[in-house]
Amino acid sequence: MIGTDLYRGRYINHLKLFGIGLLFCFGLFGSIDPVDLTEIPLEELMRIEVTLVSRHAERLTDAAAAVYVLTQEDIIQSGAISIPEALRMVPGMEVGHMDANKWAVSVRGFNTLFANKLLVLMDGRTIYNPIFSGVIWDAQDVMFEDIKQIEVVRGPGGSLWGSNAVNGVINIVTKGAEETQGAYISLGGGTEEKGFGAFRYGGSLGKWYYRAYAKFFNRSAFVDEEGEPASDAWHMFKTGVRMDGSLNSQDLMTIHADYYQNDVGQTIFFQNKDYIFTRNFRNQVYGGYILGRWQHQVPNKTHWAVQSYLDYFKRQEFLMIGGQLLTWDVDFQYIQEFKYHTLTWGSGFRQTWDELNNSDYLQLIPRRKDYSIVSGFLQDDVAILDNQWHLIIGTKIEYHSLSGWEVQPNLRSTYHFDDEGMIWMAISRAVRTPVRIDQDILSEEFIIGNPNVKSEELQAFEIGGRYRPVKRIYVDISSYLNYYDNLLTYEPLVAMNKKQGYVYGAELALDYQVADWMKIRSGYSYGKCKFELDDDSQDPYTKNMDDEMPCHQGYAQANMSISSQWQWAVNLRYVDSLIGPLIHVDDYFNLNSRIVYRLSEALEFIVVGQNLIKDRHNEFNGSWIPFKASQVPRGMYAQMKWWF
Repeated sequence: MIGTDLYRGRYINHLKLFGIGLLFCFGLFGSIDPVDLTEIPLEELMRIEVTLVSRHAERLTDAAAAVYVLTQEDIIQSGAISIPEALRMVPGMEVGHMDANKWAVSVRGFNTLFANKLLVLMDGRTIYNPIFSGVIWDAQDVMFEDIKQIEVVRGPGGSLWGSNAVNGVINIVTKGAEETQGAYISLGGGTEEKGFGAFRYGGSLGKWYYRAYAKFFNRSAFVDEEGEPASDAWHMFKTGVRMDGSLNSQDLMTIHADYYQNDVGQTIFFQNKDYIFTRNFRNQVYGGYILGRWQHQVPNKTHWAVQSYLDYFKRQEFLMIGGQLLTWDVDFQYIQEFKYHTLTWGSGFRQTWDELNNSDYLQLIPRRKDYSIVSGFLQDDVAILDNQWHLIIGTKIEYHSLSGWEVQPNLRSTYHFDDEGMIWMAISRAVRTPVRIDQDILSEEFIIGNPNVKSEELQAFEIGGRYRPVKRIYVDISSYLNYYDNLLTYEPLVAMNKKQGYVYGAELALDYQVADWMKIRSGYSYGKCKFELDDDSQDPYTKNMDDEMPCHQGYAQANMSISSQWQWAVNLRYVDSLIGPLIHVDDYFNLNSRIVYRLSEALEFIVVGQNLIKDRHNEFNGSWIPFKASQVPRGMYAQMKWWF
């Protein structure tokens, strides 16, 4: 009882501090003359379109899912320098820096270095790695000035996007080449961001628009427990081109191509009953892709699109698993609009070839393997009561060469009670299919893959709503109850499916247009989980995992246009503690601040302060792969942006 009281008292104090910080943001500039420089008023927010929920464009306020959109302005004003850091602004997202170049990113629980229940796309191209079952974030980067928006669906998306879209789906949408004409250059540096720069040029050739860009950065190492520099510095170079053109009034074509190379540092930590040691080393990461898309649209009648890409990834590892991966994917979808319903269907094929470099610590046998996925989906959106009520039903059927057939149905409904508000409900099934590391792994820790492991299953129940009670306030709330079965366990000598449980919670997003010159985007999430092992399970890693999900998270970003030349953004967030067999992180507050001086419409100077509350802190330190975590230090950087 005493421990509970202490915890409750600490939590209440944290809420008070969070509230004081919000009031500070509200009131600090109350006497300044208002200047109408807000980029995205709430009226525009209500008209934002998303494609992730239904595979076709619809208003955010019509989407039958817990969807959240980060606009380009949100991302840039946050001061973030990577995609995972930008995702911290999404209610329900769990983002933790493990070291200077590694993140754990998930939603609604199950966070780890390779979070295997979150599907991430970039312009419709999956960046989910089929070897480790997750996203390798140090290989993902994009110019923030080229991002149109980031769409995040919290909850299952398997009926449209397939396996591994279990707890959520993210799509990073970039701008068309027509929207990025002219030249742009950015240069900067600071304490942690030692040096970075980007250059882009866009032009046109008849009906075709193009852009070409290149960017680089040199990121400093984080620090260890004593405050000394760790061995995780990160250097990256990326370049790419995009072309968009029209064949006629109904047919649009898009071509992307990117290439990147990374140099990342890391520390491996080994410990068993006989020895303990660490070893520092650097890895080289290379990759690139080429993507083509053809879209045909007859207004208010039919729309079809075909997309294909070829993606290459290579990672040189010395103590872990490295190797190369080649993926070819083709996807087709067709949309037919009728008077009272919209029918969407499509099919896809993906072929993957890998060749791995095993180490003494981890091996995948065989070293070379190819595998494929064949899929088809169908969804119907039926309008009832003069478009006031919609019923959406659909499913996706897939065949995986590694695991067999999977069916992922979905039933959703929306009801608009007026022009400013709606509620939605959903029942879904989704699966996380086995991958190479589940079936073929062999390690010094006597974990052996099992070709007979089953897919992990989710049955999800969700309800939510969006409402604008007054002109200046927009509210988005959602709640969920997720039941999981056949979760993977690591028994002595073999991987098995001997775990089950549930996760429940709620998420709140609140946008407040305080004045013409000030806007606040804020969010809060609550989540709890409970898991059980079969009676005969002996898995030492997944016991007592009920506190590995942050119970409380909060975020607020205040964007202020102080004058025609000066802008200021403040970002405050809170993350609850994480405690489990492989992780222990104390709860923490953090604060970022971004100040912009506009010398002209074409020239900006920016100063950003990062992680300002403490000189260093832990964010995530748990993984079955023995990477040694480091602490995130306080930092700052300055930047110049020039459009010409």
